[in-house]
Amino acid sequence: MALTPGLFVGSVVVACGLLLALAKWADRSPQAETIHTVQTEDGWQLALHHFKSVGPSRCVTPVILGHGLMMNRSCWALDPENSMIAALQAAGFEVFAAEYRGNRSSRGPAHRRSPEYWDFDLLDHAQQDLPAIIDAVRSITAADRVHWVGHSMGGVVAYLYGAIHGCKYLDRVVTLGSPVRTGKIRGPGLALLRILRKLQPGRKVFRARLALLPVLPLALMFPQLLKIAINPRNLSTRARLTLIRGAAEDLSTRLLDNFLAQGPANLKTYLESKDGGDRMKSFNAPLLVVAGGSDLLAPPAVVAPAMERVGSAQRRYLLLDGTDLKSGAPSLGHSDLISSPAAARHLFPTIIDWLQADQDTGDGSLD
Repeated sequence: MALTPGLFVGSVVVACGLLLALAKWADRSPQAETIHTVQTEDGWQLALHHFKSVGPSRCVTPVILGHGLMMNRSCWALDPENSMIAALQAAGFEVFAAEYRGNRSSRGPAHRRSPEYWDFDLLDHAQQDLPAIIDAVRSITAADRVHWVGHSMGGVVAYLYGAIHGCKYLDRVVTLGSPVRTGKIRGPGLALLRILRKLQPGRKVFRARLALLPVLPLALMFPQLLKIAINPRNLSTRARLTLIRGAAEDLSTRLLDNFLAQGPANLKTYLESKDGGDRMKSFNAPLLVVAGGSDLLAPPAVVAPAMERVGSAQRRYLLLDGTDLKSGAPSLGHSDLISSPAAARHLFPTIIDWLQADQDTGDGSLD
């Protein structure tokens, strides 16, 4: 049967309708009881999503969740029934999901469509966003210090923050899939990003949400395409699609270059001091480093060296590769580390035990 113009237009309309329906199904976010606005010293307004404790007792020290590159708060709840946020709430913690500059929830001094809006990188997160976020949570809760749980870049900026500003206000820190090297990071996803950067060297922003939209039906039919970001066996279909729609954000290319080791401002140089020393030696908060055995974005080889580089007296390394826990945890990928049935069962209890170590709990009121 010949393809008539009417049939062609009808097919396009149906395809677009299905794509939009799929995008809507995948575009979901955890809803906080309160959203606080945090002002940075350089004029940005950041969103801080507050999830209150639902446990029988309340832990005195609040937890801040720091998302990774090109992500937002939805990354912590790809599977709402197996959410890091919900697990920490149930354990008695006040939880704050931070969203940095550049996210749709933030407001900058310049218009979002202007190049100036996207002119930021890792140091801006570490020197501007984190101090403002940490001070805001301390003010809201009247806590002296905070816990920080950082995924991917969220752990890297915690290392930088502690190295630059000190760890006076950090109680305990957990980093999940957070690279401290870039030379050994490989994979088709990063190779594609490097090619795009070379083709568009002057571009200030990578419109990831638009670029990922056509990927939704492909990811639905071929989940192995997402292997760069997750172990597909650990997440449901909707959770996998939420990762590339609900949790995705547009990206500053300056920030991307920090991880692509492109130009002088890369992750390696930022973790070094001006005299060539290791900035991470100044990071001395108690630290739990977690790596996923199936993580292709930040494999264990680029995560584990943090253990030797930090100055923390208390530190522990946990590798989720299917063999490290007696309970037989499966091998975890980059994003199923923080929201999946496997993580909820095998990893979240360890994180909660780490954060609750030597902590006081109350009857529901913060002292």
